[in-house]
Amino acid sequence: AYEGREGRGSCVHAECMAQILVEDAQRQEDRRAGWETEKKLRSRQDYDIGWRSDSVPKNGPWAKRFGLEVSERGLVALV
Repeated sequence: AYEGREGRGSCVHAECMAQILVEDAQRQEDRRAGWETEKKLRSRQDYDIGWRSDSVPKNGPWAKRFGLEVSERGLVALV
């Protein structure tokens, strides 16, 4: 038997203590992952990192310049 979290007066089976340690490790990992996600989001905002649909260049004007027919709703790929 192992000493429980409550102090000297409590006893815990070996399997139960292993489960407690696994749960503690999981909680720590969840906290770390949350902190990491917040840090990543802050960096993306501070340094303007990431993908946005308004930053994608439009190929329509270039296709017209090359004499290709362009529909307003269609996709244009220049190769």
